[in-house]
Amino acid sequence: MSERSFNAEEAKSKKKEKKEHAELSDRDLERLMEKSKELEKWGRETLEKLSGMIDSIELDDEYKPLLKETFEKLKSMSMSLDGSAQENSDNIQKSAKDQKNNSSS
Repeated sequence: MSERSFNAEEAKSKKKEKKEHAELSDRDLERLMEKSKELEKWGRETLEKLSGMIDSIELDDEYKPLLKETFEKLKSMSMSLDGSAQENSDNIQKSAKDQKNNSSS
């Protein structure tokens, strides 16, 4: 086998390996996205449940406003994290597509 044909075979093998890796990454990305959506849903449901429970908690009058304020901060932080998570998710998807396109060419 000549060196030229050996190099061609090696290039084909590497290209096939990159394609398989990109496909695996797509599956992993899909699973991560599903888990992320499940966690976001769980977080929202939990915050809604907590919101309904706050008024039923028996506390001294001095602590009730503090509890509500703390909960509102938590809710605000959660919304901020949801936005960041979506942005990260979008960036990961774009990166995966770019990687797949680069491995295809």
